[in-house]
Amino acid sequence: MTNMQVVKTPDRLPWTGDDEADRLLANDPLALLIGFVLDQQVTLQKAFSGPLELRKRLGSLDARAIAVMDTAELEAVFARRPALHRFPGNMARRTQALCQALVRDYEGNAGRVWSEANDGRDLERRLLALPGVGEMKAKTLLAVLGKRFGIKPPGWEDVAPRHPTLGDADTPEAVAAYQAGKRAHKAELRARGLALTSATHRPDGPELREEAFMSHHEKGKTGGDMKSGTGKDTKSGASNGDSKTTPKK
Repeated sequence: MTNMQVVKTPDRLPWTGDDEADRLLANDPLALLIGFVLDQQVTLQKAFSGPLELRKRLGSLDARAIAVMDTAELEAVFARRPALHRFPGNMARRTQALCQALVRDYEGNAGRVWSEANDGRDLERRLLALPGVGEMKAKTLLAVLGKRFGIKPPGWEDVAPRHPTLGDADTPEAVAAYQAGKRAHKAELRARGLALTSATHRPDGPELREEAFMSHHEKGKTGGDMKSGTGKDTKSGASNGDSKTTPKK
């Protein structure tokens, strides 16, 4: 890749409140991607603490090993108390599908997803091709990669989100503000009597957190109100049950 804008790689992403988990997210591309896969219907802290706990339970975090692991065994690892996710079986299968795609397309090297991207649109296409990563998660990843890691291939600005996302949460205080915006927006939705019923647009998903953060951010600047306008992240929505259905790629 050429013309890449580079900044100093952060030593941690302060999203979980656990220093070891935060450092793993910044230093292991696979951990970062697994965190995004898990970031559905659980809190931000729970989702992004998952990669560290998974590494502890498996002994390592290796895409090749996870890709060929017996699925039932991996589900059991996810389900061991405390479970890694609200839907451990579903997310075990999603994680394995992610690792299988990384092995197939990138020889198990998660960092190649972005290090070999030709331009911004190619990077977005690569992210969207990953199991468990839909449009909203891909946009958030674009923001994180560009703003936190300086990974901005030519044309990154054309595909990066223009509203605040988790990529802007670079301190514990910013994370707190991000989540405060989420809670405020959920309260506003309840006050308006809006019901979120789609399995692909859940109140704890990244798409609503980003929308809430944006709403909180805009209110802080203008004191006004802001209508919601995010779309569905159809690839990343977890089902209401922990079914055995294999996630679509």
